Amino acid sequence: MSYPPRTDPQTGEVLFPKRRNQRFANPANRRAFHNQELLKQWDLRKRTRDFLEKNCRILQQHLGTHSTTQVSIEVLQAQGFDSEYLTRITVADGRTRYYLYDLYYIAISKTTLQIFHPDASVSDPRRTP
Repeated sequence: MSYPPRTDPQTGEVLFPKRRNQRFANPANRRAFHNQELLKQWDLRKRTRDFLEKNCRILQQHLGTHSTTQVSIEVLQAQGFDSEYLTRITVADGRTRYYLYDLYYIAISKTTLQIFHPDASVSDPRRTP
């Protein structure tokens, strides 16, 4: 049985498939195509991880050795903080907590955030037992 000619997505060459589901002219083209797709996914994950780590470093710099601190959103943004990159969001006691790995912050006002280290959750006045 003969199948209609197709274009190889890797090289753009015309191929005459031997099977109905054949997409590539040869196995080398198939491997190269899938390796490129995996590389794109890996790059996206790496960029996301880099943003998360940068945000975490910025919060840790402001936290220092303290268990909690307050900081202006403008100050964080001036340092490159991007609030779109988080690891988790929870709501407890009517307050939304935004997590970056082991740190979290809450909005005190529209312009101020309070940053907490997980050990600070015991002394967090907004947390009820």
